[in-house]
Amino acid sequence: MVLSGDCPDDVEDGILTARELAKLDLSYLNLVVLSACQTRLGEISTDGVMGLQRGFKKVGAHSLMMSL
Repeated sequence: MVLSGDCPDDVEDGILTARELAKLDLSYLNLVVLSACQTRLGEISTDGVMGLQRGFKKVGAHSLMMSL
């Protein structure tokens, strides 16, 4: 068990990143529910808001339900 610091590459840390999300094909999903606090937030760039919601849409999820 890793208590602090980085996890080894072969151990799942429980945190979904945009890099991990980009490797998935979620076009079969009709609805994704992000139920943690502030899941709708993201960094604002010239391309819009970059966050989990955009990542899920890019990999094919049809609809999202998120919280602020």
